Amino acid sequence: MTIQGLSRFTQKTMRLSSTWVVIVILTFFLLGTFLFQNKNLLLIPQLNFWLGLIFLFSSYPVGIGLLSPLPWLYSGDDELRAGITRGALQSIIFNSLWLAVAYSIAFFILSDGDKGVPAHFVGEEIGQHFKYWDWVKRAPVNSVLSTIIGALIANGRVEKIEKETMTEALSQIRLRGLQAQLSPHVLHNSLNGLAELVHQNPIKAERGILGLSALYRQFLDFSVQHKSTIGKEKIFIEHWADLEILRLGSRLHIEWQWDDSLNSIPIPPLVLQPLVENAIKHGVTPSIHPCILRIQSFRMPDGRISLSVENNGISLDPRFAWGLGLTNLDSRLKIVYGNQSSLQLLKRDDWTYAQVIIPDHYLGWSL
Repeated sequence: MTIQGLSRFTQKTMRLSSTWVVIVILTFFLLGTFLFQNKNLLLIPQLNFWLGLIFLFSSYPVGIGLLSPLPWLYSGDDELRAGITRGALQSIIFNSLWLAVAYSIAFFILSDGDKGVPAHFVGEEIGQHFKYWDWVKRAPVNSVLSTIIGALIANGRVEKIEKETMTEALSQIRLRGLQAQLSPHVLHNSLNGLAELVHQNPIKAERGILGLSALYRQFLDFSVQHKSTIGKEKIFIEHWADLEILRLGSRLHIEWQWDDSLNSIPIPPLVLQPLVENAIKHGVTPSIHPCILRIQSFRMPDGRISLSVENNGISLDPRFAWGLGLTNLDSRLKIVYGNQSSLQLLKRDDWTYAQVIIPDHYLGWSL
């Protein structure tokens, strides 16, 4: 088994709840009370070893909690320094916990609830029993073993942190690449629409150019911050929809069913836009009749957020409606939310329905 493999095995083995500390204490206390009424529990030569071994495993979360303010990595080029230092600190905590609990168990067992026994007498009796523990001989062994195990834990932990950091960095690079891919796509389609409008109605085209300028400013904000909110998405869609209404006129009617209490929730940029663009491109534009575009946001019973766009224009098989925009959006959602998000495109009678479901927070890392 390699050092990395041993480190991972040790971490998995020692990933126990701190509740086990209480369980171990109670177990030894009950054993001492009911099975060793002759008060010879502390005379068992192997008790030191087994109690120490169990406490080493069960007190690991406590050790992590006490050491959490300390840095994992220390200055210098020696990669082992972090592991050995962490192991030594873990050893100190382990032995301190072991000694404190063992002494406490001894006190309660030897005093046996007799309030008439002087405290100094109990202390002297504990001291007599401690002679049989070979503490001086066993403590260095325990310290060395716990230091080695602590070092393995630390090295594995550092390796895990570095791997997570690298994975997050790669995810952010990929996400920003997808956003950069989408921005020219959106602007290109807007310019095409304005080009048609220039010949039909120059005044409307001028208004459209001003609206496109506002959209571009938001794109610049997205490129700097790489994040948005549900409220900002609504504002962006309002600007986008104004451009489409200039082009489509009375054929496009937009209805908002919007929960304003969700506006401050952070989301990746351009989540709604692909849904709206897809509905207009495949449902509204080909239709010769007025169409309704309904945009909704609400919190679902399980706490997740639903953002949806539906239209009653030309019906299209959802299997063939996935273009660059929706494919791009699906990839970005998977990067940010993993399997806790979904994107679906459905047909309901004469309506085509697109829905994004996301948690109300980022998972694992912020954009």
